[in-house]
Amino acid sequence: MSAPMANRLPAKETLNSLLKGHLIFSISTLMLLFFSINNENLFSIVKYRFIVTKLFILFISVFNIILYNFMNIHGGTSQRNAGILSKIRIILKNGSLLFCSSIFFHVIAVLFGAPFLESSAETFHFGMTMSATVVVPALCVMGTNTVQWIRIFAQNSPELGAESIVYFSTICSIVGAWLGAFPIPLDWDRPWQEWPITCVVGTLFGYCTGVIIGAAHLYINYNRIKRIKIT
Repeated sequence: MSAPMANRLPAKETLNSLLKGHLIFSISTLMLLFFSINNENLFSIVKYRFIVTKLFILFISVFNIILYNFMNIHGGTSQRNAGILSKIRIILKNGSLLFCSSIFFHVIAVLFGAPFLESSAETFHFGMTMSATVVVPALCVMGTNTVQWIRIFAQNSPELGAESIVYFSTICSIVGAWLGAFPIPLDWDRPWQEWPITCVVGTLFGYCTGVIIGAAHLYINYNRIKRIKIT
């Protein structure tokens, strides 16, 4: 999972905001996820997977939007001076991309063995979860800049900072979703084995793990490069 990261360092204030914001968020999300797995009431992801999944999707999306707006990161560039019509176009464009990405992940899940018709709502919720953990953070940081997407995900060369955290969280989200599929075919006859509970949980757990790994990678490499530049 290692990747050649660019050496341009973020400002100290940006570093602190990224580390504090993502660590608090990831720990909070993991606690909520653990609670939803072990809860038997309204917040049970086993009993009410549609409702709870939507809440996690909303939580992740709102966090990323608020954090990167607070840090004045709007799709890779500042858009404070953009007109109202430009902002509306950006919102509509990003909304369309999120909807299309949900359908894309829905199709991928079906190709990997998810039910084609009988559980289409469950599969689409899984697709929305993948979009929230993979596409939403990337749109907040890079926007629709194709060059940046290719550099980060195809060439494995994100800059040290928000891009590197998005890079690790994206990879871990995909790996978590893949690992989450393993318990489904096992003959344990448990309620939580129903599609797509384990894949949604795996995606969310993988995303939080990736955020923590990305934050640790950012902190370690920031200080390492700082020491090299000083010496």
